Amino acid sequence: MNHTPGPWITTESTEHFGRVNVTVSAAFTATEIATAWQGTTEANRANARLIACAPEMIDTLRWWIKQMQDDKVDDMGKLLDAMTMRAHKIINRLER
Repeated sequence: MNHTPGPWITTESTEHFGRVNVTVSAAFTATEIATAWQGTTEANRANARLIACAPEMIDTLRWWIKQMQDDKVDDMGKLLDAMTMRAHKIINRLER
């Protein structure tokens, strides 16, 4: 299944108070992916950040699966450190 490539970003709606849009910027144009609008403004921001992280999360999961299927995993500690670093990057983006 193909999805719109990232990175996806969140932007506050200028037309509707409390709505937060998830968009992808591509050469001076922005394409809307989703809008969070049913909760409080803060909940909408958090939901939009979660949606916006989807491409990075799927890329990280695909990377992890590829690494685990690779018979050349020599240093599991380094691999776990790399996965932990990627996970922290996503979590930091979600919690900002």
